[in-house]
Amino acid sequence: MQGRLDSPLTEEGRAQADKHGQVLNSIGEISGIWSSSAGRARETAGLINEHLKQEVVYSNELVERDCGSWSGKTVDEIKNEDPEGYAALKNDPYGYRPGGGENIPDLVARISPRLLALSEERCPIIVSHGVVTKAILDFYLDLSEANLMRIIHPNNLFFCLGFRNNEVSVSHYMLEDGKLGIAHEGLYVMRDKESGPIHSE
Repeated sequence: MQGRLDSPLTEEGRAQADKHGQVLNSIGEISGIWSSSAGRARETAGLINEHLKQEVVYSNELVERDCGSWSGKTVDEIKNEDPEGYAALKNDPYGYRPGGGENIPDLVARISPRLLALSEERCPIIVSHGVVTKAILDFYLDLSEANLMRIIHPNNLFFCLGFRNNEVSVSHYMLEDGKLGIAHEGLYVMRDKESGPIHSE
């Protein structure tokens, strides 16, 4: 559980950020970059911006979820030290506050002012973190809690939201086999035998 603890990007992470920048440059019409103030996000934004040459605004509102006393611990350590808390998180990943930190509604409340301010921008880029991505999607999309928590955000992809006539469309761009990001419709989710694709509800 890294939470708000920081770490530098790996070589793979730097390469992914560079390729994301190339893809975003090909999309065009970017109006600016808003990034988490965390070091790893700053580094990602910088690598992306080598291709875009835009103003970068750093925001504490976009930092990763606070994992409280769990920050910096492995899953095995948490299972051993706080088995009841870990079970509670598995039972309610949307509403439980890991280590006394933040849950998804807390994150939505924290980032909402920033997202509302960005509504005036033509095509802003947000550089943030995995759990914050869920909160951003929760802000914009009408999804159940269960479907929201199925969304995953590996570092080799980014989501793209489109807004038209009060409707929101979603796609994701994924680096595949070392190639530049390829566009796919919809969200990127964890699939299992009992669940199909996510749709707005």
